[in-house]
Amino acid sequence: MRHLLQLTLWFLIALTTSQAAFADISQERPPKGTMENGKAGFLANCVACHQSDGKGMKGVFPPLAGSDFLKPPYTEAIDVVINGKSGRLMVNGVEYNNLMPAMSHLTDDDIADILSWIVNSWGNPGGTITAGQVKQVRGTDVAKRDPAQGQTHPDTSQAEMKYKGAPSVLESAQAKIVRSPGAPDLTNKEFEVAKQIFFERCAGCHGVLRKGATGKPLTPDITRVKGTDYLKALINYGSPAGMPNWGTSNELSAKEIDIMARYLQHEPPEPPEFGMPEMKGTWKVHVPVNERPKKPMHSLNIENFFKKTFLVVPGLFIIFIS
Repeated sequence: MRHLLQLTLWFLIALTTSQAAFADISQERPPKGTMENGKAGFLANCVACHQSDGKGMKGVFPPLAGSDFLKPPYTEAIDVVINGKSGRLMVNGVEYNNLMPAMSHLTDDDIADILSWIVNSWGNPGGTITAGQVKQVRGTDVAKRDPAQGQTHPDTSQAEMKYKGAPSVLESAQAKIVRSPGAPDLTNKEFEVAKQIFFERCAGCHGVLRKGATGKPLTPDITRVKGTDYLKALINYGSPAGMPNWGTSNELSAKEIDIMARYLQHEPPEPPEFGMPEMKGTWKVHVPVNERPKKPMHSLNIENFFKKTFLVVPGLFIIFIS
């Protein structure tokens, strides 16, 4: 009797285990296919500009739904995704003059899946884009060697981009907050976060007053027309013209990017005063005027001197030789 109970118990355990194993197998999620991957990639990387229905924003972001730009074998579309595009573009009879950020941080497979899903959606011509096609268009340029940076700064690694930015010499905390009517609101805490990021990462290129320097101007008359969604996309992905991809390089979080996109639509904070008294306060006099030599302290031929003059500007380094 005892042995019969043991056998029965073992049989029940084995039956339960086999049923659980079968349930695990039958409920296991099959691998994602091209279309499922493509839709997920579109929602993660493209929907902010082109919208969930693929219609984009007329005059701002071109449509992907029924787009006459999407033509087999889709080589131009692949190139735009990898390298980005700026300037004038006609889509379905409407002119666009905006920026498509370089998406070269995506893998060949991801780009192929996203485009395959797009060309098979919203009445587009259909077909399949392969990773091989994407690889061929991508080539062996910097976008292939360092996918995270795209073509923003050729031959510059992300490590250099991250630690050799173009900060301002001014302290962000000294700049006065200016709230602009009609601009997206920010809390005082968000203003402080944005000011610090801008002074540390952006002011050297775009200028403290955002009127442009080595980077383009970011004054409110420009940024408000572009809107929050456009600015978020630009900050996140960068641009072919030289704007770093602050989001996809994981340098700024999605929350910080949202704050910066709203902040840029306000008037620039007033920079702290740095007049002659402040300049003199930083001077270090090593040799007083009355102790300086009145005649040359050498016997060299001054007509045969070789002189270098260096001018250093944040984000720019120029050498004048005479």
